[in-house]
Amino acid sequence: MVGLACAGLVLGWQCLTVRYNYQGNWSALFCTGSKHPAPPLEEFRATYLFTGSFGYDGQFYRYVAHDPFLKRGLWKWVDAPRLRYRRILVPILAYAGGLGRPGAIDTAYLAATLGFVFLGGYWASRYAVSRGRHPGWGLGFVLTPAVLVSADRMTVDGALAALVCGWALYWGERAAPKAAGYALLLALPLVRETGAVLNLASGAVLALTRKARELVVWAAVMLPCAAWYAYVASRTERWEGDVGNFVGRLPLAGFAARVLHPYVYPPGTPWRALLVGLDYVALGGIALALVLGIRQWLRRRDGAVEIAMLLFCALAVEVGASDPWTEAFAFGRWSSPLLLLLALKGLETGERVLGLPIALVTLRVGAQFGTQALGVLRGL
Repeated sequence: MVGLACAGLVLGWQCLTVRYNYQGNWSALFCTGSKHPAPPLEEFRATYLFTGSFGYDGQFYRYVAHDPFLKRGLWKWVDAPRLRYRRILVPILAYAGGLGRPGAIDTAYLAATLGFVFLGGYWASRYAVSRGRHPGWGLGFVLTPAVLVSADRMTVDGALAALVCGWALYWGERAAPKAAGYALLLALPLVRETGAVLNLASGAVLALTRKARELVVWAAVMLPCAAWYAYVASRTERWEGDVGNFVGRLPLAGFAARVLHPYVYPPGTPWRALLVGLDYVALGGIALALVLGIRQWLRRRDGAVEIAMLLFCALAVEVGASDPWTEAFAFGRWSSPLLLLLALKGLETGERVLGLPIALVTLRVGAQFGTQALGVLRGL
């Protein structure tokens, strides 16, 4: 029931904002910008365009879903084909759900994102129950920054957030997981590269507990991802902004640059001063998450969740490029796994401070919906 409630909340909001803010055009959720228009094909003819904008990531995953095997040439409209095509799970589910029919793929994409919201809420509620908490805590999954952004702009990060909840449920105990746990390991890096952090944490736990047979299965589960990455690499060119180039020369260089140089909002942006203030609140949440994540690992160095927290902290420390830190929708998305793991651990231990980082980042991400909310209220 919690999973259905989560999916219902997201769908309800999407119905309202599409009707009252985008004239009933559901393609607006892919956030296509007029400065980066859709391919000149019939299936994209009615695409909603945001005037004067380059759009957002969701538009590119939409093109991947319409051409998942790089056969139709739609990769030419993708900003970073190698990067986007590695993140194939949500687009390929949309392609399969639409039976490969161009007119049905967008609807299937929307359904896939809602499906992951359902799974995230379901796994989060099960995690709560397994730790002696009320299942209603699973409703909080909807407020994860990555879920909010995905609901608004059709990015793949909401799917990764859902899988994080499933991973915490199946790998959070010392017992070796069953098929579901390994299925998650197969899916995680195919949603986004950062999902591989959880694969590494799982492998580390198996190695520490000397489960040789499970380690063999773990290694075998990695093969489909490696094969897909190789397939994509053979058909795309390396992009100068690829994942490897996000690593900075100095620890926390990207974070420090973002703190010293606030995001410059365009003139006329509503509540600009408030947004700048909330940006710093969200960055404070990230800083707190790093401290708490490392502290959790120091308390228990052989736990899967704790090892994953440490690895995500290391990832955040090493992200030196400016793009991932540019605005809250960016760093709120890729930091969500760490924020979620902390919140789930807080649910288990009763330490409320572990839920504070995700609350601080969500506060800023939620503020981004203010203009849309006003549009909905006026419409109602």
